Amino acid sequence: MQARQGDQDVHNIVAILKPYYQHGNRNDFTMYLSGWMRKEGITFESALKVIECIAVDDEEKAARKRTLEETYKKQDLDKICGYSGLLLILVNQTQNEENAKQILKQVKSLFPKTKASKKESQHPSLVELDKNGEEKDKKTIYIQKHHDEDLLVEAIIIGCKPYFAVAVPKVGEPDQVSITLYLLVFVFYLY
Repeated sequence: MQARQGDQDVHNIVAILKPYYQHGNRNDFTMYLSGWMRKEGITFESALKVIECIAVDDEEKAARKRTLEETYKKQDLDKICGYSGLLLILVNQTQNEENAKQILKQVKSLFPKTKASKKESQHPSLVELDKNGEEKDKKTIYIQKHHDEDLLVEAIIIGCKPYFAVAVPKVGEPDQVSITLYLLVFVFYLY
């Protein structure tokens, strides 16, 4: 189900976001905003109004519309970038993640409430269900080891965050192997 934006909501969204639509980020800004609106179930017509108003003085306005059109043609929403990309742009501009999140929270409050927006805004998580379909406590998930020549890599997921341990074994006595693990942490934002 897709929802239409009212003209006043479009005006308010544009008023909030336009200051952050700057030369050097306009294509990415359009792509991420289009993706976010698509994932939130906003109609193409409403999203077009937002993009047209934000890009009103942009000499590449036609390219911004094409970005929106291409985003809305995609059927697999998992292949569309949205909120997280727009958040990154705003964090870079405001130099404050909380302020950036607050800006996007204001925008989201102007989006119509749809089943699609509720479903897709939930953060994915790795959970195990018990017999009754209730969530069990989060658990650590181990991923198969990888080795390349003398290098060992172990991946582990804890609370939906991947951690990678990399080791180079040092052989001493035939029955002794010493391993030093270096923990690499990658942080992914999934929205």
